[in-house]
Amino acid sequence: MNDNLELVFNQYNDFFQTGSHIRSNQTALKILKTGFNDSQDLQSKIRKLEIEEFRQKLRGDHQDLKSLIEFEQPKSIFLTVIYINIVLDSIDDAFFSEIDIERKALFQIVLSIVMYVLFLQNYKNSEKPLSKKAKKSVFERENYLLGVEEIKKVCWTIKPSEFERFVDIFSFDYENREIKDLTNERLFRLNSSIFILSIEEFLEYILIQVESIYRSITTEKEFSKYQNRKGFEFEKLVYNLSASSGLFSEIAHSVNYYPFNNKVAEIDIIIREDEYLTIVECKSGTIELNSSSNDKEVKQKINNKVKKAYRTLENAYEYISSNEEYKFINDTVSIEGECSDIEPLCLHLSMYPIDSLSSNIHVLDEKYIGINRNPKITMSFEHFMAILLECSNTDSISITQYLKKRKEYILENPKISMDINELDLYAQIANINGKSLLTESFEKNLLDSFSDDVKIVTSFKDENGDEYRPAYNMIKSLDSILLVWVFDVKFDLNKRYLSYLERYVLSGN
Repeated sequence: MNDNLELVFNQYNDFFQTGSHIRSNQTALKILKTGFNDSQDLQSKIRKLEIEEFRQKLRGDHQDLKSLIEFEQPKSIFLTVIYINIVLDSIDDAFFSEIDIERKALFQIVLSIVMYVLFLQNYKNSEKPLSKKAKKSVFERENYLLGVEEIKKVCWTIKPSEFERFVDIFSFDYENREIKDLTNERLFRLNSSIFILSIEEFLEYILIQVESIYRSITTEKEFSKYQNRKGFEFEKLVYNLSASSGLFSEIAHSVNYYPFNNKVAEIDIIIREDEYLTIVECKSGTIELNSSSNDKEVKQKINNKVKKAYRTLENAYEYISSNEEYKFINDTVSIEGECSDIEPLCLHLSMYPIDSLSSNIHVLDEKYIGINRNPKITMSFEHFMAILLECSNTDSISITQYLKKRKEYILENPKISMDINELDLYAQIANINGKSLLTESFEKNLLDSFSDDVKIVTSFKDENGDEYRPAYNMIKSLDSILLVWVFDVKFDLNKRYLSYLERYVLSGN
């Protein structure tokens, strides 16, 4: 099991980009249960199990949207860490007494698992050396099995009782339960140890599961208060990081406007750039699409997610469209002017990603464009931040210019689906590697020869002719910045551990 876990972990995360990695956590766990003799035997078992899984899917009705959700997407490790911190800080104290783990300890355990596995996978899959002294300081075992001794390497204040309680609450008993009983768990227990198959999947699971457990043991009134606190903290995060990017000369938070003399309305964030006014609505409502049984359920969940934000955005759009002057104010800022001088753009920023579908929500129902021909763009904050970082580091088009292009393309071809990841779509519209096929298709009206509901997914090739996805590079760049933030904040993790990790990960040597 020990050596096999490392091989399966590498194959599951596709560190070496073999193109034949394990795509299903159930496949990975089944292989670990049965074992394998060598690399060739491993590949044979992967193919056999995934063919079997594919055949099972064929026996059921094909669900277009559900299959898109299963498409692999890059995810930010450390933005999810920030989200977990927001969720934990927004939950009332009684919850932590109920589960018998302190708020701070719960966060430190999660972060310690992440940091230990992150350091280990970097070391194991890198040619950079690590001294014996360093290895002794940062690693206990190197086989991806973790116990309290591994966790204490990262945070020595974690108590064994807190770790055991965490494992009891959040782990799937891999040793004593059947794989078919697995639901959404992404933390696995093996005797007195635990393991994960993916840092990103583990964090996403914890983010959803903590809230789910809290909801099951609290009242609706208390849960509503929690949602309000979480929403406020998310909104602050969006504004603070956006404003600190230095990309916006005029940006304001929590602004009011007056659609009628006796009525006041609020917008989360307003951004003015040149002749464009971007209206931003931030929503922290949880959405979990992987558990959806069919496309109808997917559409319903998305509608529940976006309808309130879209209504707010549409009201602000109508206010600008139906008046000669606009004015958005808070206690310190007033953004105002002639309505004829600006074009409003509507952006819904979601705390929880809808990666494979967000760039094409407009095709799910014509109401998302509306009679005013005002498409609202839904984007995860993760993707928004990755685009801002790309704009900061390069001379690529601004987020405002991108939203303008997205709006134009949707209005020109409202039934066309454009890619299945916002960052890959940004790379096409921004023509990051020269003029993209998508841009050329719109400029030369090449899409006129296709059906009006065609789906466009573009592949990318680097200077060596190898295929790649810009989304992976952009998320990696975002995580590099956020990792530095973790090093700065420290969260009371062991300073020596963080020092070794910082030197190893960020060193060019």
